[in-house]
Amino acid sequence: RYILEEPELWNAFWRSVVFTLGAVGLQLVWGLVAALLLNRAFRGLNFVRSLFVLPYLLPSIVVALIFQWLLSQEYGVVNQILMQTGAVARPINFFGGLATAMWSVIGMAGWQYGSFATLLILARLQAINPKLYEAAAVSGAGTLRAFWDVTLPNLRTTLIVIALLRGIWMFNKFDSIWLVTHGGPLKHTETLPLYAYRLAFEEFDFGLAAAAC
Repeated sequence: RYILEEPELWNAFWRSVVFTLGAVGLQLVWGLVAALLLNRAFRGLNFVRSLFVLPYLLPSIVVALIFQWLLSQEYGVVNQILMQTGAVARPINFFGGLATAMWSVIGMAGWQYGSFATLLILARLQAINPKLYEAAAVSGAGTLRAFWDVTLPNLRTTLIVIALLRGIWMFNKFDSIWLVTHGGPLKHTETLPLYAYRLAFEEFDFGLAAAAC
C-alpha cells in the first residue's frame, strides 16, 4: 500500500512507458527501413547485412561507451558536426540535459536493438510470394501502393511479435540506461528497474524494492 501511494513509483513507471514506446517505435521503423534496403540484390550484400546485425551482438557496455563518445559534450563527434554545420551554437549535453537525456537513451536503444527487428522483418520479406508483387504490378500498382497493399499486410504479424517482445524487454531494461545516465539528470531517466535498484542498493530498503518490482 505504501509503495503504491509513493509518487516516485508512478513517475518511474511513466518514464518506463515513455522509454519503451520510444525505443520500440524507433526499432520498428529502423528495422523496417533497413530490412527493405537489405532485401535488394547488390554487390557486397552479405557484408552489409553482417554490419546491420553487429549492434545486436555488442555488449551493452560497448554500446554505452560508443554513444558516450559520440554524444560527448566536450569531444563528441555529433556535437562537432552540429557546430561545424551551424546547426547549434554550443555543444549539446545529450546525456546530461533534462530535455535530451531520455531521447538520447531511446536513440541508443533503438540503434542497438533495431538489428533484432531487421533480422525478423528481412526473413519475412524474403518469404513473401513474388507473384503477389507481379499481380500488383499488373493491376497498375506502383512501388508505394505495392508496399501498402502487399508488403505491410504480410508483415503485420511479424511487426506485432517484434513490438510485444521488444516492449517487454525494453520495459525491464536496466543496464543500458544505468551505464550512461545512472537514472539522471535529476531522475529524468530513472525508469522502474532503476527505481527498484535505487531502493534496494542505495537506500537498502529491500522490501520496498521487491514491492516496486
